[in-house]
Amino acid sequence: MSRIGILAYGSLISDPGIELGPQIADRIPTSTPFPVEYGRYSNSRGGGPTVVPHSSGEPVRAEVLVLKETVSLGDAKDMLWRRETRNEGTRRNYVASSQPGRVLVSDKPGFHDLDHVLYTDFNESGKIPNPNPKQLANAAAIRIEGHTSSEWSNSVNDTDAFIQNMELSQERTRAVLNFSMDIQGLRNLNPWMRKTVSANGLSSARLVMKNNIEDKKRSRRVEFTIRTKTKEALFRILDKVAPAIEKKI
Repeated sequence: MSRIGILAYGSLISDPGIELGPQIADRIPTSTPFPVEYGRYSNSRGGGPTVVPHSSGEPVRAEVLVLKETVSLGDAKDMLWRRETRNEGTRRNYVASSQPGRVLVSDKPGFHDLDHVLYTDFNESGKIPNPNPKQLANAAAIRIEGHTSSEWSNSVNDTDAFIQNMELSQERTRAVLNFSMDIQGLRNLNPWMRKTVSANGLSSARLVMKNNIEDKKRSRRVEFTIRTKTKEALFRILDKVAPAIEKKI
């Protein structure tokens, strides 16, 4: 039987998802065997840059998530693809595509003596040709992400619970966004926020797990995520927000 691993870097290390997470048998600290850069704009992340294999980057810290021997190569590809495309729980299957924006599942056979080490990539036509700090800073995005536990009511099935929780998570993010834009000290930043901030409900797709058991209380949360590459972009955001926050403290 093939020994299969997932090459994880970025958020995949700490958040492998609800499908891949329970299938991890071991973790091997490593570095990516290829350079990585913020080399693609992600529509699902408010247009912010995201890390992808890219010739202009450098190798980064990574882990190989070694999967249980019962996981087939096809199932591993499907689970990785669903995690990266936010299709967890749908049982949709991975199909390779030549379109620029589609997620590709690639393989690095023999890496750390494993038969298959899978990772995600994109077609070159979908990447930023020559990313630079100013370009990436201008593409910085802030996401307000709403999350829920997997439960809803004993009277509905898992699919109905996911849909109901999707509506709940979206309501939470809209409430936080509305509150943020209504803060008196931040109202002058509303035009900037409309261009930069997005609110996304993710239902129960990103559960908080402890010992492979769902932590329902911690799963119900709202998070702010900054998608950016450069310190300059972060400092620019802080320069805008800090004075308003200081007035509220």
